[in-house]
Amino acid sequence: MGFTRIGKVSKHRGLKGDLIIKIFKNFNLSFDGIDTVYIEQENSHIPYVIKKTKKINNRKFIFLLKNQGSRESNDMLINNYISINDKEAEKFLNEIEKLLEYRLIQDEKEIGKIKDYIYNDQPIVICDINDKEVMVPYVKEYFFDVNHKEKLVSVNIPRDLINLN
Repeated sequence: MGFTRIGKVSKHRGLKGDLIIKIFKNFNLSFDGIDTVYIEQENSHIPYVIKKTKKINNRKFIFLLKNQGSRESNDMLINNYISINDKEAEKFLNEIEKLLEYRLIQDEKEIGKIKDYIYNDQPIVICDINDKEVMVPYVKEYFFDVNHKEKLVSVNIPRDLINLN
C-alpha cells in the first residue's frame, strides 16, 4: 500500500489529546469515510484510528485519535507528517492537480499544456502557450471539457488574455 502525505501534525489543543492538523494546499479534505491516518515516525507509517475530527477551516482540523487521550501521549506526534493511503488521496486531490501536463485544445488545435497552478479562492492555471507562461483563471468559461483518457482539456481562452502575459 502506498501513502500520500496530506499535511503535518502542528500542535496540541487542550489537555485531552486533541491535535491540530495542517493540511497541504493541494488537498480539499473532509475526512468523511476516512477511518485511519498514518503518521510518519522513524521512517515508518504508523496507523492511527480517528476517533473524531472537527474542521477549523480549509487547511486546519482538530483530531482526536483512538488510544491517544492525553497531551503527553501525543508529544511524539507533533511536527510529523500525516498521510492517508493513495486510493483515498486520489479522491481528494483538487481538480487542477489531476490536470497537470494535460494538453490544451482550442478551436480543434493544440495550443499548449498545463504546467502548474496557484490554488487560492480563485485558482489560477499556469499554462505553456506558444513557449510563453500564461496565467489563466480556472473558470468553466475558459476550461470547459476534460478528456482524462486522452489527457486533453478543451479551452476557450481569450486571445487578449494570452497576449497579456
